[in-house]
Amino acid sequence: MPFVHQHQNTDEESGRAVSYEIFGQQLSGKQPSEDVEMASAFNWLRREHPIYWAVAVHIRNEDRAATAQAMRRIKAQGGFVKGAADVAIQGAPSMACEIKSLSKSAKLSPEQIDYLNNVSRVGGYACVAYGAAGFVLAFTEWLAMQPSPRPSDV
Repeated sequence: MPFVHQHQNTDEESGRAVSYEIFGQQLSGKQPSEDVEMASAFNWLRREHPIYWAVAVHIRNEDRAATAQAMRRIKAQGGFVKGAADVAIQGAPSMACEIKSLSKSAKLSPEQIDYLNNVSRVGGYACVAYGAAGFVLAFTEWLAMQPSPRPSDV
């Protein structure tokens, strides 16, 4: 069974604990890229929970191939949030999930940590998933929090 643990921080403004959960386990050796894990996670979501796939968004805020001009235009439009989680799914609460490769070198940036803590602070479900299997675990836990009756996945 993949490793699951919770990361706790204290919110500097309110002094209250905020947290995000971490699902999966980093492994030694060569591992599939984050892009491969992301595609696997979205393929699973589309197949197993199409209604949630229909309201899931992959936030593309790490496009290293984007030109400087394109990045300036995106930032000027005001929707660029450095550190935004890779996946956002609408719900009650909403889910923000940062998907990482299983590689031991996959790390969260300070901006990603801040973003996840902010999601938690406003009542959202924030998590980090190592690999697609970690995402499945995180999604399953999040799904159990959704109000009943949940929409049909047909």
